[in-house]
Amino acid sequence: MNRSHEAEARALWKQCFGDSDAYLDLFFSKLGGDDTTFLYNAGGKAVGHLQLLDVAFASRAHLYPANYVFAACTHPDYRGRGVMKELLHEALRKGRERGDICSFIIPAEEWLYDYYTRVAGYAEIIGGSRTQDERVALDEENLECTAPTLIDYLCEVERTSGGTRLVHTKPFLEAVVVDFETGHDRFVWEHRNGDGLVSGAVFVIEREDGLYVDTLFGAREARKALLERLKERAKDKPITYDLNPQSSQEQYTHGMIRILDLPAFFRSLALQYPKLCMSVAFHDDLFPENSGVYEFIDGTVTIKPLTKDTSNVIHSMRQLFSTLSHACSLPFSCRLSLLFDR
Repeated sequence: MNRSHEAEARALWKQCFGDSDAYLDLFFSKLGGDDTTFLYNAGGKAVGHLQLLDVAFASRAHLYPANYVFAACTHPDYRGRGVMKELLHEALRKGRERGDICSFIIPAEEWLYDYYTRVAGYAEIIGGSRTQDERVALDEENLECTAPTLIDYLCEVERTSGGTRLVHTKPFLEAVVVDFETGHDRFVWEHRNGDGLVSGAVFVIEREDGLYVDTLFGAREARKALLERLKERAKDKPITYDLNPQSSQEQYTHGMIRILDLPAFFRSLALQYPKLCMSVAFHDDLFPENSGVYEFIDGTVTIKPLTKDTSNVIHSMRQLFSTLSHACSLPFSCRLSLLFDR
């Protein structure tokens, strides 16, 4: 990465988030680059920054290119001047140009959910379910898979897991593992089978009021062994498990999604819900190429242009997902886990 750009990004990042040099060294050694770092300059210096990280959006057995917007920040003296709006639009256009189907972001504060909706068209999504019932955590087992290293195992288990989910790149997983291995309030354990191969893993955040399992991987035997260790560590403190979205458990909003290529996204939806039969008209201010009347019939999607006579046109992603959730008889969800919380 261009050294001057990295220095500017690091300086603004530290000012806004207060992270250590060690944390920034980890991030820029694994993930930061000229193609992921977006800076907004004013007065001869960088006053806005964000990272556009490669991920994949998984729907059933299909993987689609996507991105995760991370560490979005503006210099305190330049807030309220549209800096972040310009940066987000630039980054999202870049993402669409390179073929990303959608973009994810996790707002650092509650008020930012409304902000990202207004300036960039993001919509809230259900990112998982939460329980303190160990039996539920055990029942959510993955397909049996093994690998010689933790990173190789994580790549394989993410690729083969079911449901709608975000899938990380290998460098992303490497950075996350180091973050959990070195963080003072978090840790990661792996489980190895009788052959010495990794067959499970658990990522945990440790707080005063208990342990919070961010992610648990493995078939039932591996999960059981990991949770037995975890109960010994927790002693009398409660353990809370974040799991895939389940209607029977407490669901929570964790993050937002912005569709960048609506025709491709709708085709993925038609594969997931082949019996879906509906028509939806949508207008996208940021990406006019997404605008149109979409008709779902027998697992296929046809697109017609909007006209002045088109009625009931939807103008926001939030309203669009509300319509889709009603049509599919369940809220749209996507498991979001193992993401840096900045």
